[in-house]
This record gives sequence, C-alpha cells and structure tokens, in this order.
Amino acid sequence: MLGNTIETLVGAIFLDNGEISAENFVKKHILRYGLRLKGVLDPKTALQEIATKRFGIFPRYTIVSEKGPPHRKTFRAKVMVRDFVAYGIASSKREAQKRAAKNLLKKIKEV
Repeated sequence: MLGNTIETLVGAIFLDNGEISAENFVKKHILRYGLRLKGVLDPKTALQEIATKRFGIFPRYTIVSEKGPPHRKTFRAKVMVRDFVAYGIASSKREAQKRAAKNLLKKIKEV
C-alpha cells in the first residue's frame, strides 16, 4: 500500500511539475530516508518490471481454483513468466495474485 501511495504522489508531481521536480522530490523526501522505490513496490508491480526488462513480456495471471462457501472463499492464483511458474493462495483474488507474484520473484532472483 505504501508503494501505491508513493507511486501516486510522485506521478502527480510529475504530471503537474515535470520530471525534474518529481526526481527532486524522490531524492529529497524518499531516498534521503533510506527507502528504495523497488523495496516499496507491491510484488505484482515489481514482477512486471523484471519480466518486461529481462524477458520482454508481461506476467500472465490466472485463478486456477476457488474453494469454500461464498462468504469464505479461498483463491489459488498462478503466475507465469516464460518457464517460471508460481502459485499463491489467499481469501481474495488480488491477494492470491500478489502472493503468487512474490513467490515467482523469489524463483527468478535465484536464477
């Protein structure tokens, strides 16, 4: 969530005041305190950046199963980038995808 907030704020500064102002804001208010933008990105965003830079493709997400009653469902998500595959399980589709992305990031970083 922090990553989304920072991304939105920097994007607004960029649109209103330009690239130099956005860069100065990041240097003065973000990097100064030891935060690294890559560290605050949510796993899906981080995976998309790595997948497009390293492989030139976007991750593919699918929900492979839904279990449980309507008020307490559990979702299993699958994410693929080339031959890399990972899964995530959670009570929402979005969170299951985030967990799958986090698991795939670990696999890709090991290579």
